[in-house]
Amino acid sequence: MKFTNEMIQEYGPSLYRFCLTLTRAKDLADDLYQETFILALNYSQEIQEESFQSLLFRLAHRKWKDKQRKWARRNKLAPEVSSEEVLNYLVDTSPSPEDQVMEKQRARDVNKAILDLEDAYREVILLFYMGDYSMKEIADLLSLPEGTVKSRLFYGKKKLKLALKEYEND
Repeated sequence: MKFTNEMIQEYGPSLYRFCLTLTRAKDLADDLYQETFILALNYSQEIQEESFQSLLFRLAHRKWKDKQRKWARRNKLAPEVSSEEVLNYLVDTSPSPEDQVMEKQRARDVNKAILDLEDAYREVILLFYMGDYSMKEIADLLSLPEGTVKSRLFYGKKKLKLALKEYEND
């Protein structure tokens, strides 16, 4: 005896619950359910009516196991990544050519503004920001009181900001 539409109607609900239990996901259960009935409808051997449900469950279980093995093999060769990771790979996060030009221009403006500072301010700013020295280290290095270093740093930054605003307006 072969599978018929009546058998699908009779055994379908219990098979679907079985597929849901195996896969724990509705979309995967839908696929497994459909693939199982396709296998059953193409089943070439004769089946006794009492063993239809048993055969359906066996086909579903085998199909699910095959998918699990296939997934494990594929994941071993090429691990699955989240959709967020895929988006990160697809989206070019490097700066656009316009952004690169603007950044170069900004760096050029900052360097020019630093070079235009008086020596006393320039050396303190360079040592603090470029050399990563503390106020005390700069004071010792330049043989100045720490208060003078703080003052020069404060006024030097103020002069830099003014110079950079002028470059932006040009």
